[in-house]
Amino acid sequence: MEKDILIKENAVEKSINPIGFIDMDYKFIDVNNAFLNLWGYDDKRDVSGRTIFDFFKREKRTREIVQTLISEGRWEGEAKCVKKDGTEFPSLLSANLVLDKDDKTLGIMGSAMDITKYKEAENAIIDGKIAAENANKAKTEFLRNASHELRTPLNSIIGFSSILIDNRDSEPLTENQLKYIKIVLKNGDHLLKVFNDILSIADIDLRKTEIHTRPFNILEAIKDIEEALRPFADSKKIKLAFDVDPDLEIINGDREKLKQTLYNLTENAITFTPQNGSVSLTARKIKDYIEISIKDTGIGISQEDKSRLFLPFVQLDGSTTRKYDGLGLGLTIAQNFIEAHNGDIWVESEINKGSTFTFKIPTNLQLSEN
Repeated sequence: MEKDILIKENAVEKSINPIGFIDMDYKFIDVNNAFLNLWGYDDKRDVSGRTIFDFFKREKRTREIVQTLISEGRWEGEAKCVKKDGTEFPSLLSANLVLDKDDKTLGIMGSAMDITKYKEAENAIIDGKIAAENANKAKTEFLRNASHELRTPLNSIIGFSSILIDNRDSEPLTENQLKYIKIVLKNGDHLLKVFNDILSIADIDLRKTEIHTRPFNILEAIKDIEEALRPFADSKKIKLAFDVDPDLEIINGDREKLKQTLYNLTENAITFTPQNGSVSLTARKIKDYIEISIKDTGIGISQEDKSRLFLPFVQLDGSTTRKYDGLGLGLTIAQNFIEAHNGDIWVESEINKGSTFTFKIPTNLQLSEN
């Protein structure tokens, strides 16, 4: 028995972990050398008789810990401690009640570990994360502002180019002039779409996406998409078909964001479909939802790539990026806009057989107040 006691006492004394014993008046009875070293005391007599409140920063918090310990028999967690010289440090504590053979409480045994280095590392990670988030926010704000500033003069270029073409009967243009103005107009429209996508992705990144729900004619919106993309499809000899439920007319939604979604999905389908292929848009009303599918006979998407499909700036492989234009933003924007309408979007696809992108949104969304 005495041998067992000696072994236990020696184990506590030699332990590298600070250990202390406290009576039920919260006074220290004994501590080991590791405890003295951590708290900065030279002799056990300097600690004996002191209460635990001399060693911990917050008395109220310390009393709460003790009450939990007494009621539950043990406690583990973090606490702020105070060394002899007043230096504060964070510690990880573990304490339990010491009972006699009749389960009578004799006192408390606790061990501590200085976690200053862990906390410093944790704070460095947090500070780095905050700095990275702030830098990313500043970058996104810059992109947003730059795109907005560039859109204004670009709209003027597109507008005046359109006027020159529309007025060519009264103000004749040479064949080359007309050709060059059409090139300016075409590339201006493309650049404007790029800026619009950058603005949209910046809003998504800054969590500023807002939808302005108004009644609008979805049939007219789909016809606008057909008119805008028909020349692109014809240039690739792609059959572009639209099958729209005639019962679909007025729905509640953000007209511009849904048009941008339809445009992005349909343009993507044409872009990734080889010449002489086909792209079809089908729109149906199903109960209180409108469901729209854009089907193509394009290159398709592998099962592995589907998980990355809606990530921003992603085109699925290097060869795809080189072969097809685009920033890889369209699907991210479409997903965000659809989800903002309380809708869902998904894809079905097979490599070399084509893809079908489908989304559905409720037709009776609550109208915006303004």
